[in-house]
Amino acid sequence: MIARGEQLSHAKLNSDRVRAIRSNPRGWPAHRWAREFGVHVRTIDAVCSFKNWRHVR
Repeated sequence: MIARGEQLSHAKLNSDRVRAIRSNPRGWPAHRWAREFGVHVRTIDAVCSFKNWRHVR
């Protein structure tokens, strides 16, 4: 089985963070989430469009 998501040692996101980003309860733009979690804004865009972290619903 291939490691993915929080199983990777270098992962900065986890399932709870991904769900928070997708539901966006604070109404933040992608760049604000990126700054909050220390990732690139494209990572946030990929999470929101289910290109990354597809296994988390």
